[in-house]
Amino acid sequence: MFGSVTYSSRRPATVVSAMPSGKSRVGSVTTCFLLVSSLFATGCGAKKPNFSPAAVLLPGDGVRVPLDLRRGDPTVEVFVNGQGPYRFLVDTGCSTTIISERICKEAGFSNVRSAKATIRTAKGSSTERARWTRLDRLKLGNAVFEDFAVLVRDIGDWDGILGFSLFAKCLLTLDFPARELSLAPGRLDEANGEGRFSYRDSDQPYV
Repeated sequence: MFGSVTYSSRRPATVVSAMPSGKSRVGSVTTCFLLVSSLFATGCGAKKPNFSPAAVLLPGDGVRVPLDLRRGDPTVEVFVNGQGPYRFLVDTGCSTTIISERICKEAGFSNVRSAKATIRTAKGSSTERARWTRLDRLKLGNAVFEDFAVLVRDIGDWDGILGFSLFAKCLLTLDFPARELSLAPGRLDEANGEGRFSYRDSDQPYV
């Protein structure tokens, strides 16, 4: 049972910090389903897509945005290439950021590619053709994420998913009692086993 959880995936410290609370919980998001363990770009000289942003623009004092928990899943509003707002699930168990087919059309993505991917879900692993594209700019509050690959896939009631790789260059805090998501530059102190714990970063956080 936790009140807020802070993730830092920046090297060299890879730490998760949890502050206890008797009034809130962190449960598994039922749609926490997608881990792309390998994705092979096709074509001569093609490179494997990078799902982490090339640049993250944050104000010096960080960013705070409302976290919608009305349906039990952490949801935020984002803008994609200037279009939106769209409702995205925040899912640190998902290795990549995903946009829906609708956003792909509305935001004018024309260079959608297909590649062979290994997809691991709660039901096991499979190899399939995955559609992906490059996103120029995603805005979350006053935070801006630039130039990274996203999967194109419909995922139910949401317009997309903000995956773990999106936050690789910042400090992410999910404050459930305050219903707030915050982003800040920097990283947590070293793990101490009492409030800050090391985790294995294998596209997803494991403790």
